Amino acid sequence: MTWTRWLPPLVAFVLGTAGLAGYLWLTEARYGGKFLLRAVYSLLARWWEAPGFARVTLAAHLLAHAAPEASVLDLGCATGALEAALLAHPRFRGTVTGVDWSPAMLERARRRLTGHRQRVTWVAADFRRPLPLPAGYQVLVVLGILPGIRDWAAFFYRLLPLLTPAARILCDLPGRDAFPRLEAALAPAGFRPVLRRRAGDSMLVLFYRPAAPEPVLPKPPLRPSPAGASSSTVR
Repeated sequence: MTWTRWLPPLVAFVLGTAGLAGYLWLTEARYGGKFLLRAVYSLLARWWEAPGFARVTLAAHLLAHAAPEASVLDLGCATGALEAALLAHPRFRGTVTGVDWSPAMLERARRRLTGHRQRVTWVAADFRRPLPLPAGYQVLVVLGILPGIRDWAAFFYRLLPLLTPAARILCDLPGRDAFPRLEAALAPAGFRPVLRRRAGDSMLVLFYRPAAPEPVLPKPPLRPSPAGASSSTVR
């Protein structure tokens, strides 16, 4: 039969694709895989849409109410789905910086939001390395990228200098089992979970770090009076 001639190449293609995907996942796109992953990711930019429309919409809604005038840093922004939902929200009056390592994705995001150039900035960079950004962001958004990062504590530690003392971090998790790991990664920096919401097949978690209170200095001790002296004279 004709189909039997195409069966071996088809099986080889499927196994090869699965093996390549596993290699990129296990090595976190290192050892040459990073460049291949970036090339494939850029080729998909024309047809790419952010997965999880409910998740993106809910994330924009939560941020618009929790931090309506904040400066937001969105890592792995792709084609700007979160930026579009956030800037379209009537309560949000802040600014957004979208970071992605694919120039093709960012170009599509830029065309998508040409009417908001004063409120959105696009940066082509690898967020696994130190980012060339100024400090002062009040909200950090991490959606859809934590499963590909092995050391969450080290990842967030590199990003802390970009945040204000009183900052929020919004993440999505594939399930409840990952929450203790995320909480342990952010607790040393003073972040605590304040909100959890289900969004499709994932869970959105909002962390908050209150500003450090002003130190309360102890009162200086009273100087002892010299020997034989009196602080007051009674007549």
